[in-house]
Amino acid sequence: MKEGATSIQSSIFDAMLCGGFSGGQLTTSTIRYYSLPHAFQTIVKEEGPRALFGGFTAACYGAFISHSAYFLSYEFLKRKLQHEYKVNETSSYLISGAVGDIIASLIYVPTEVLKTRLQLQGTFKNPSKYSQHHYKSTLDALKQVYSHNGFLSFYEGLGATFLRDIPMISFQFTFYETIQNAFLRNKIFTNYNNVTKLHELTVAHDMFAGAVAGTLAGAITTPLDVVKTYLQTQKQPPKLADTLTSVIPPSVSSEKISNSVPKPRAPAFYNGIISALVGIYKTEGLKGLYYGVGARSIYLGTQSMIMFVLYENLLRHLRVYRMESGMRNFDELNSKF
Repeated sequence: MKEGATSIQSSIFDAMLCGGFSGGQLTTSTIRYYSLPHAFQTIVKEEGPRALFGGFTAACYGAFISHSAYFLSYEFLKRKLQHEYKVNETSSYLISGAVGDIIASLIYVPTEVLKTRLQLQGTFKNPSKYSQHHYKSTLDALKQVYSHNGFLSFYEGLGATFLRDIPMISFQFTFYETIQNAFLRNKIFTNYNNVTKLHELTVAHDMFAGAVAGTLAGAITTPLDVVKTYLQTQKQPPKLADTLTSVIPPSVSSEKISNSVPKPRAPAFYNGIISALVGIYKTEGLKGLYYGVGARSIYLGTQSMIMFVLYENLLRHLRVYRMESGMRNFDELNSKF
C-alpha cells in the first residue's frame, strides 16, 4: 500500500488477494446492554458461548468476498488518480475509499442482513430472549428472508450502510495512509534496507497506524451505525385494530375497546435515515446515537490493526516471493492498468 516503502510495487491482484484474507467485519451483537462486560456475561448466561458467534458463517463469506473487491477497487483507483490524473494523496485516498466501499457494499450488505438477524435472535427459539426473528441456520435464514420479503430485503438499510461505511472506510484508510506516509517521510523508527536503499516500515508501524485509524473512524461514525442497525432489524408494527381483535372477542363493541383498553405502545418505526436520526435523537438524546461507541471504537481499532498488519505482511511476503521467482509482480498485467 505504501509505494515508497519498498523497491517493487505490489500488483492490484496481490492487493485483492491479501485484502480478502486480512479483512473482516465480524461485529458484536447489537442488543442493548449496560456495558461490554454485562453484554458478554448476559449472552453467555442466557444463550451459551456459541451465541457470541451468531452469524459467523455469513460474516466470513461476506468479509472475504467484499474485502477482496474493496482492495482491488481501492488500489486500482488510487493509482489511477495519483499517477494519471495527478490528484493529491489525501483526495485520492478519500475518493478511492468511497468508490471501493460502494462496490464492496453490494456484496457485503446482504451478508450483513443475514448476520445481524442471526445475532439478534440468539439461540433458536430461546425462551429467555424476545426476538422478531428465529432461524435454525444461515441457510434457513437465507430462505426465510427471501421467501417472506423478496430479493430487495437483502438490501435493507443499504442507504444507511452507505451513509455509515463510506465515511468510515474513507476516514480509516486516509488516516492509515497519512500516518504511514508521515513515518516514512520523517524516517521515524524505520529500517534501512541495504539492498533497496530505502527506509522501510515495520510491523509496529502497521499496528499503530491501523489501531489509530480504526478507532478514530469508528468513533466518528457511531451514530450512522446505530441508525443502520435499527433500519435493518426493525419490523413493521401491526395495526392497532388487528392487535386488539386477536385478543378481544368480537362481541365486545369498538366503543368499549377504545374506552377500557389502553392502547399498546408500538415500537418506533422509521422510514428512512433522516427520520431515524431525528427520532432516536428526540426519544433518547445524543446519548442514544452514541450507544456502543466505546465497544465499537475498541472493536474497530483492534480489527483495523489486525487487518492492516495481516495485509501489509502478506504483501511483503508476496513481493519477496515474486522477486525470488522472477515473476516481478505481474509486470504484464500491471502494464494494462
